[in-house]
Amino acid sequence: MNWATPPNAVRTFEDGLGVRRIETDSRDGSAVEVLEVTPAIANRPGFEAALRARAARFSDVTIDGLALARRIERTGSTLRVVADYVDGLRLPELLHEAVKGNIPLPQPAGLDLAWQIVHLVSQLHQLPGLSHGSITPSHIVITRTGKAVLADPVFGPPLETLELNREQLWREFRIAMPSSATLPRFDQRADVTQLGATVLALTMGRSLRQDEYPRAINEVVIAATLAARPGE
Repeated sequence: MNWATPPNAVRTFEDGLGVRRIETDSRDGSAVEVLEVTPAIANRPGFEAALRARAARFSDVTIDGLALARRIERTGSTLRVVADYVDGLRLPELLHEAVKGNIPLPQPAGLDLAWQIVHLVSQLHQLPGLSHGSITPSHIVITRTGKAVLADPVFGPPLETLELNREQLWREFRIAMPSSATLPRFDQRADVTQLGATVLALTMGRSLRQDEYPRAINEVVIAATLAARPGE
């Protein structure tokens, strides 16, 4: 898959975590992606400490296709995550452009992207005690040559400090979590559920809507399966 940047492409991206912008790193002049974390979570007790600990945990991880945070910056009430820049589109942008017909995304290309993402998570799970924790289309970047890059692996445990249930996590961050008797844990089991939701979006060629998870997910899976296998 190869694509050109749509005419209306922007240099910012916003999701439940905050607003991302492409900037020049003052330290070495390279391009970086800077996330200004939304104040509602940036200043919650325990969030920043968990974020810094998570970034340190990933400091020696080297997986091709995993975009890492370079550093965490705090200025007053503003919390920023400076991360490696990947030249591409976040998956929700790509799906949006595909729905509009600006970027072709045939089913074989979508399945190839799904395979790449599963392979990346598999490599991560081979490292002792590591998971991503917040795999969503918003945390996946597709390069111009069709390579999937998994971004933002530092936010799983920090989001756990917010003590939200699975419905709240889906509504606010579009993070799919498995059912549990207690508050959700951002572990490898959660990664598997999040992979399923992401692969489902790629199979359908669009992002999942707010009302499609978690209660209506079985109906969505059945509809996607029937659409992928017409006539059966």
